[in-house]
Amino acid sequence: MSREAMQMALEALELLAKYENPSTKIQVRKPKDGGPIVTMYPHKVATEAAALLRERLAQPEQEPVAWISDSPTKGNGKQLHWTKAEAWRWSSNITPLYTAIEAKMQEHDWVNVYYAHEIMIVPHYSKKKTFVLPGGREVKEQTLIDKGYKPAVSYLWPRPV
Repeated sequence: MSREAMQMALEALELLAKYENPSTKIQVRKPKDGGPIVTMYPHKVATEAAALLRERLAQPEQEPVAWISDSPTKGNGKQLHWTKAEAWRWSSNITPLYTAIEAKMQEHDWVNVYYAHEIMIVPHYSKKKTFVLPGGREVKEQTLIDKGYKPAVSYLWPRPV
């Protein structure tokens, strides 16, 4: 929902909350097959929904991290673009992509990995501060640091406790 639509919905909900009698109730039978009767209070529903919308509108608007466009060379395929201008060059039908990367990053236990000539060197599954080179040879993390291998982070797998 666009910010303009959220603002319009907020104004409508605030009007409903302002002029609706708090004691007015609506009773609805749910589901249609004769389920229990549910009682709703429009004033309360409008007040709660307005509070949620107000909170959301107070947050800064999120910027897209990439765009998807129709691909003219792949039939019904889609193409990923890192800039909006690049996406527009391919198609006028583009979709912005958003992410909540901070929340996703906190969901994982991150581990160090190292890169040597585009080869990822991963930590040993159970030995702390030990990494596995291609071919299965084990090496201590300090050795990788001393050799100047490029560090990175990954959530390859959960580490045993």
